[in-house]
Amino acid sequence: MFSLYGSADTGGLGMEFLATIALRKILYRNSALASSLGIESPIPHFFHFLATNTFVESVDGHLCVTRWQGIPLVRYILYDRVALYNWKEFKQAVLTSPYLDLEDQAWVKIISDSSDDLPDLLAVSGRGDSCLILGGANLTEYMLDAAVKCEELDEILTGLYRARIVEEADIQYLAFDLETRQGVESDAITLNRVYHSLVQTLGQLESYFLEAWKNVYSAWDNDSSKRILRLNFIP
Repeated sequence: MFSLYGSADTGGLGMEFLATIALRKILYRNSALASSLGIESPIPHFFHFLATNTFVESVDGHLCVTRWQGIPLVRYILYDRVALYNWKEFKQAVLTSPYLDLEDQAWVKIISDSSDDLPDLLAVSGRGDSCLILGGANLTEYMLDAAVKCEELDEILTGLYRARIVEEADIQYLAFDLETRQGVESDAITLNRVYHSLVQTLGQLESYFLEAWKNVYSAWDNDSSKRILRLNFIP
């Protein structure tokens, strides 16, 4: 299954191919190769740019789109953090890298067999407006604030927190560092109470997340190491 990239305003802009998935796999496991190419964690998702009637550019690291359509877009910034790469040059840089090792060979073959004439790359590595993307759900800063600072959790949490998307192999989750009030026990009962409160508040503000939790993520709730929200209490 291949991912598409775009927005409601621009329509589709790019699509994953087998080669771009292989590219991401290599860069994820081979940090030395990624560093040599100037790519930092989190490793971006790579999409071949397919919107031939669209002009794209990078402005302060954000994707900027100009497109003639029903409502024209003139230098419209999406606030996605995007880097632009020439496919043929990037492919060659990977295939000739001295940092490749034997564990990369299966992915290297896929990239090597791909055509040099595939479209150039959009490398998408997240948002630039304090918005976190979790499985297709956009969790904005005000949503995260509302979830952590809700009245229900006031006796447990101070309201200070850090939230970030973490990827382990093919698994993605939202990690929270949460400051607790003095005297609060960081036991399983407290963790479960905070977890379900965060899920419900985020779900009220972002219905897509709530549906995903009901249909998919909740199946992992009995194992705290696999939950979609991973909580770390800090006194």
